[in-house]
Amino acid sequence: IPRDDPTDGAPTDGRRIGVVIPTRNGAALLAPCLDALRATAERPEALEVVVLDNGSDDAATLGLLEALRTAGTATVLSDDAPFNWAGLSNRGAAACRAELLLFLNDDVTITTRGWDTMLRRHLARGEIGAVGARLSYPEGGLQHAGMVLGPDGRAEHEGIAPIGIPPEVAARWKARRRVGAVTGAMLACRRDAFE
Repeated sequence: IPRDDPTDGAPTDGRRIGVVIPTRNGAALLAPCLDALRATAERPEALEVVVLDNGSDDAATLGLLEALRTAGTATVLSDDAPFNWAGLSNRGAAACRAELLLFLNDDVTITTRGWDTMLRRHLARGEIGAVGARLSYPEGGLQHAGMVLGPDGRAEHEGIAPIGIPPEVAARWKARRRVGAVTGAMLACRRDAFE
């Protein structure tokens, strides 16, 4: 999320954010995801994290999940059914009481400080149904900058590009703007809109 946000400085509320993260044998991804989630939040104490374990069986992941349970830093739910992102997301949303929801893949590492305050500000605006983020690969290539809805029901990720795109082209994908949809890899919404 760019820092030149017209809502910067606008009043925000203290609503809790329920963070729903599915994982399967993902300790190597989940640990840095959770660390970055809290380290970059302005109000980490207002995050209600729900991890949905989809049949993990490796020792590292099982150990991490048990440590999360023991420390009380996340609610951990087990679901051994075949992977179903929507089903896991629905179950995670039902397991928390937060007014705002953030659906997050375990391989996303948030780098923007104050992301939680930005989400609260945008989701306080009634005309906004969902908020997403520009997602970049670790080497710098662009993975997602919104979705474009096209003919025949097609939906495409906008902005997928390798490293080295011309600045005049990349500027579009760095600007905050309205898009047709955002990826479920990082999707925030109000609970009432979700329901």
